[in-house]
Parts: sequence; structure tokens; C-alpha cells
Amino acid sequence: MSVSIVIPCYNESGIIKDTVESFYQEVITKIDESELIIVDDSSNDGSFQILKDLQAKRPKLRVVKTDKNLGHGGAILLGYNLSRYEYVFQTDSDRQFLVEDFWKFYAARESFDFILGYRKTRADPLFRVILSKFIFCFNLIVFSVNVKDANCAFRLMKKTKLGDCLKRINKNTLAPNILISILMKKSNSKMLEVPLRHFRRSGDKAGFPFFRVISFALKGLFQLFCFRFGKSNFD
Repeated sequence: MSVSIVIPCYNESGIIKDTVESFYQEVITKIDESELIIVDDSSNDGSFQILKDLQAKRPKLRVVKTDKNLGHGGAILLGYNLSRYEYVFQTDSDRQFLVEDFWKFYAARESFDFILGYRKTRADPLFRVILSKFIFCFNLIVFSVNVKDANCAFRLMKKTKLGDCLKRINKNTLAPNILISILMKKSNSKMLEVPLRHFRRSGDKAGFPFFRVISFALKGLFQLFCFRFGKSNFD
């Protein structure tokens, strides 16, 4: 079996080395056909140089730098499209999950098309927790899908099934992982939801400010609403 790990990165100079090394040592070195794809989304804090230095020592590390900032969603989509192996695993660079939990997902891969984590107890500010619950309700009402944590950045997908989803997702989608969760569920893919331990964000950044998160969320929900009713052109 083979796996591509996709991690977006933007201005993560404080933690990106530890993130790469932990996944490389825990996963990549233990699976012969594997790759670790880091999409640097035009960082300006030295993250890219750190990644290039790591790449020189890690043959299965692929570092890609975008020509312009694509945003979290765009960086993830780029990584998905660059992936080469039978399974695609995606997580974020902020180390809010335990790397070793990957093996729970990998052990179940042959029985499921899509294995999605959900944050059993979310270690985030209250407004993010409330937003996550709102997304759950929105998906239930608008799409009639029951997915515990549709935007969770700890997921393992069969490449063929992911490819089917990507064909339907606009490149400018702000939250492609939510749409992938919805499409997987609606297509009756074999899906497993796994509870995960969740931790406060590592590194110097505290995350986006409240009003920026809310603005982003409203735009993302508008895109989901448009997608539901056949208007997915966000260009």
C-alpha cells in the first residue's frame, strides 16, 4: 500500500521543522511507497527556506511553493492534485493532533473509502467550537448529511474517490475539505468517523482574529449554499 501526506503551510517557521520531522519519522520512513507534500503558500517568514533545507536531507519530502497566496483551501487543493499514491492523508501544520493517531486510520484503510477524524473535545477558542457546531447543523439542514466534524484536518482518503470529488470542486473554494466530506457522504462512499484527541495550537501564532474567522466562515458557507443549488463558479 502507498500514501501521500499533504500538509499546507503558511508562516509556520516556529513549528514547521518539528511538524515535518514528526510525520517523516513516524510515518514516511515506515511505508515504502510514500511521500510528504508540504505546500508553502507564499510564506514570508522563512518557512520555505526551512523546508528546502529539510528537503535536501529527506528524499521523500516534496516542497512546493505557490506563486501567490492561495489561502488554506487553495493550498490543500494543490497538494491533493499533486499527490501520487493510492491513499491521500491530509492534516495541518499546527500540530493539534497526535501523529501516531495516523495508524488508526491506516489500519482501517482497506475497509473504507474515507476515514475522517472528529475532535472529541475541541481545544480551541469558544467561537471556533460554536462555528463547528453551526457547520454541522448547516450541513444537516442544507445537504441532509450527518457528518460530525466535516472540516477536520485529519483524514485519509482513497485517491480514486478523492479524484471524483475534486472534479466537482471549484479551485477557489475556501473550505474544500467540508465539500469533500459532504460529497463522500452523499455518494454513499464507505466512510468511518474516528474520535481524536485535540490539543491547543503549537507555535507562536494564535490563529486568525475573531472577525477574520467569522468573515471567512460566512464566505465559505455562502459558497456551500451556492454549490448546493448548482452555482459553484466562484471565480
